[in-house]
Amino acid sequence: MTQHLGGGTVATETVHKQRDDGEESQDHRLSYVLVVDDEPLIRNFLTRCLEGWGYSVKQAGSAADALECMLARPASVVLCDVMMPEVKC
Repeated sequence: MTQHLGGGTVATETVHKQRDDGEESQDHRLSYVLVVDDEPLIRNFLTRCLEGWGYSVKQAGSAADALECMLARPASVVLCDVMMPEVKC
């Protein structure tokens, strides 16, 4: 799949693991991208883009929410805002 973003083009591919019996693996059905941002507009935009490209997405509006998601079921990929209000570096 090729996506056109701004002035550039990005090639993306969704990989589906198949078992010997032809079924999708459990890993693929459980995998997701976690989008972490305190701004709902950014979270929703990234979620729409990722879902449009075929990814399963969960959102977290805070670092605490993101940690809860990761403890319950770790994400395959995390897109995280680096300037969150309650996070001190």
